[in-house]
Amino acid sequence: GIFQFTLESLQVKLKKGATTSVTFATIFAAVILFGPLSAGAIALFQGVTWQDLFNREKLKPFRWLFNSMQHSTSAITSGLAYQALGGIVFLKANNGFVLNNFASQILPLMGAIGVFYIVNTLLVSLAISINEKISITDLWTLSFSWGDLNYLALGFLGIIFAQIYYFEPLALILLFIPLAIARQTFLRYMQLEDAYSSTIAALIRAIEAKDPYTKGHSERVASLSAQIGKHLKLSEKDIESLKRIASLHDIGKIGVPKRILVKPGKLSKEEFQMVKQHPRIGARILKDVSFLRDLIPAIYYHHEKIDGSGYNSGLIGSNIPLFARIIALADSYDAMTSDRGYRKALPKQQVIEQLQENAGTQFDKSIVQATLKIVGTAVQKKETPTPVLISK
Repeated sequence: GIFQFTLESLQVKLKKGATTSVTFATIFAAVILFGPLSAGAIALFQGVTWQDLFNREKLKPFRWLFNSMQHSTSAITSGLAYQALGGIVFLKANNGFVLNNFASQILPLMGAIGVFYIVNTLLVSLAISINEKISITDLWTLSFSWGDLNYLALGFLGIIFAQIYYFEPLALILLFIPLAIARQTFLRYMQLEDAYSSTIAALIRAIEAKDPYTKGHSERVASLSAQIGKHLKLSEKDIESLKRIASLHDIGKIGVPKRILVKPGKLSKEEFQMVKQHPRIGARILKDVSFLRDLIPAIYYHHEKIDGSGYNSGLIGSNIPLFARIIALADSYDAMTSDRGYRKALPKQQVIEQLQENAGTQFDKSIVQATLKIVGTAVQKKETPTPVLISK
């Protein structure tokens, strides 16, 4: 129990409130050493940290109970699979990991690791899915699908633990070092994710420093784009990517002279031509950012129109990438509902009318419908379309 509490205290936070730790190695060692029921009992100590024990105000009994039960269930299921596939329980057979029979144990070991991984991650995903109202499939893909190799590595570490424990239990103290290394691998992965977020935040601040009239615009466009993505039933992974690139849709404005961006009156033809370059500039800025490279078309084409009258490539209909179509609408909606240096925000009713009138010409009809469900009740469509106001 003390060993489990210590390892659980070194857990790493994942996305959407999920966490992971390196305790699977010790639980899997228990599966091999003692069998499913004993391993299940040991797993009950997982799910609570030393911080929880010494700070009772932060200790949440229901969460502790769920974590303990789901780890115990995973351990028992893994142990049953291990035995069903012909795995040797070391202490019950009074036999350490017999190297002469290693080939016969590969399938039971791999099967047991796979079963624990699937049961454990699906139970966690189910709980978070119910609480956050997120698709369990999308949540699992976003938070756990990358973890199969990590479970495999920790499973092999568990095999080593079991072997050492069989011959010399006190030697397990030395294995804190490889566990610490494994934990650091998890941590660095999540720190890389945080670094991505920090990079994007810094780029957004750079945009707003250049164009103060659009302060908060990037975040609002990203938020509305994500909501539209949910209504279109995109996966959580796609929604996260969409939100990330939508927040950077105007990054190219860094290359547009500030005097043009903050000009209070109508732009000249030459000035507007310079503004129209910002999608191209944005694409060039991000082309060497590896984690955003696949999303660049969303920025490059976010001023295209369904009827082909947009810029810079004159794409038509579904030839415009979906993310670009979503961002185009979110961008225009926020431009119309926000005060700018050259005009005041439009009334919401007028904005809704313009979205409806330009569905199928400027905007994708299905995206307009999704947006109207988000922003409010639609009004009756007028006969004559009027041009939609868009951001510079």
